[in-house]
Amino acid sequence: MILTYHDGEADKAATIAAILCDFTDLSTLHHHPIPEYNADTASEEVGDHVWTKGDPKFRAGFRRRKDAEQLIDYGWQEGTERGSAISLSLDGVVDAVEAIRRRPTWGDSGDSLDVDRALRGDWDIAFQSSANLRTNGTKIVTIIGAFGGNCNRTTEELFWNGVQIAVVTDILENAGYQCEVIGANNTRHYKDETISFCGVTAKRAGDPVRIDQLISVFAHAGVFRTIGFEMIVRSPTVVRPGLGTSRMSIADMTHSVRKLEQMGALPEGAVIIGEAFTQKDAIKNIRATLDAVTSGVAA
Repeated sequence: MILTYHDGEADKAATIAAILCDFTDLSTLHHHPIPEYNADTASEEVGDHVWTKGDPKFRAGFRRRKDAEQLIDYGWQEGTERGSAISLSLDGVVDAVEAIRRRPTWGDSGDSLDVDRALRGDWDIAFQSSANLRTNGTKIVTIIGAFGGNCNRTTEELFWNGVQIAVVTDILENAGYQCEVIGANNTRHYKDETISFCGVTAKRAGDPVRIDQLISVFAHAGVFRTIGFEMIVRSPTVVRPGLGTSRMSIADMTHSVRKLEQMGALPEGAVIIGEAFTQKDAIKNIRATLDAVTSGVAA
């Protein structure tokens, strides 16, 4: 289901317009109507005619929309191999989730006496005590990470910006956490100082993790520059030609996410991953996010 939100009219600088959808909506996104106020921009930036003009390298080699759909449906082998290598290199940085439960035990000494057992002469098991028992448990965490970027960003840079979402999810799930994963593009439109927030939920808590799916959705430049563009022009705000300027630093993303949490559009307490356009920065963000999750403090 595609949901739209628009908050803030008086303070234009704080206006955030959001379009939120699930991973399964991406293949049908182009069937949803484009707002009339974005029709002109859409005619320049998205649609079947766009595939016949411009440099296909901008869309990472895609020459038709179906190429993007197939990559999402069947995964991106090269990207998955690169992302999995990073995940394996960081394996073990997060301890397995443990839950502490108090378990009652019976013996010949303890905190309380069971009178019936004592009267029967069962002194070996007449006393009850409680002990802390550490067992594997689960913890649900919402991860929101930045994907996509401005037109001057290379395919390689967009890869690192998106792959960090998949790697964080893979590591946490392997450690026993249950993750809900949302990829977000946070774009400012300077004509009226509005922010459009496009969020894609690629995994919900309890769903099996598919690192190939996460990487194909968030780390492939062609997916963002086709289907990602389709989301932006469907935002409930005016989008000018050029589709605005991505603002996805940790500060910008946090501002938008917390605003949408207040509106009830996003789960509260999400851990946020800011932009990273190099491998070094992506690994730095991954470690910072894992620390935020395990310490219980939002990034």
